Amino acid sequence: MKTALFTVAYPQAKEYFPDFFASVAAQNDRAFDLLIVNDGVAPYLLASGPNVKVASPQGSAVALRKFGIKWMQDEGYEAAVFADIDDRFDADRVAVSRRLLMQRDLVVNELVPFGQSIVEPKALLSPRLSEGQSIGEEQLRRSNCMGLSNTAARVSGLGDLANAIPDDVIAFDWALFARTVIAGANAIFTGSTRTGYRQHGANIAGIYVNSEEQIIRGVGVKADHYAQLADCSEWYTTQAEAYEQLRAQLNADADRRRAYCARVRSQQPLQPFWWESIRLEEEFA
Repeated sequence: MKTALFTVAYPQAKEYFPDFFASVAAQNDRAFDLLIVNDGVAPYLLASGPNVKVASPQGSAVALRKFGIKWMQDEGYEAAVFADIDDRFDADRVAVSRRLLMQRDLVVNELVPFGQSIVEPKALLSPRLSEGQSIGEEQLRRSNCMGLSNTAARVSGLGDLANAIPDDVIAFDWALFARTVIAGANAIFTGSTRTGYRQHGANIAGIYVNSEEQIIRGVGVKADHYAQLADCSEWYTTQAEAYEQLRAQLNADADRRRAYCARVRSQQPLQPFWWESIRLEEEFA
């Protein structure tokens, strides 16, 4: 399979580039090209070489990732190994992803959060997902385990699904892979290779939400996520309306907002998936 390892480089993550490029250089399967969408980074900070391609389009974070998917399609890549440039990953990540994509449409590998506020790095997904487990729509309804840091995909068909996503959505990865699974793609989890998921101040979406700002933002993320999936089924329409109502109520009532945020903090799972801690009020214990 003609394979691309795809990432987006942005200035706020430049101190982490060496770790990322070291992970790329350490891959034991070298049958891939590194495709970098450059979002305002000085070129000398980026990798170069015969198997490195760099493009510098303009646009929002989502627009740049849509551009990258179209770029891979136009260049004839069959497999995309998505990787965030502030993360690092095992030396066999490309090899495992390519092997499993021979039989599946999506491969989701283990995440190990590390960095800011992480005292002891622990596997995030394998305590709840078994090796070889299929991941369907139900697993992606209320939270997300498929990020642009730990997912590989067959490129065919991604473009149309990506284009259905608004450019201002925050959780692009959740939207893309939810749409892909809803459209019938088969996804599999593997713990045999890992992504080191770095936690730092510039994370667009961290797994832990503690501040009031993060929590209220998360309510908005879910409202917008479900709204952009409303064309898929009535369930998403109902969820969009409920989260939009919750967002309005929390913004209008400071006491209710404080109480809601306290419940999110107190009932946050020890190792939550993305957006899992954000719930409707009636869903709390």
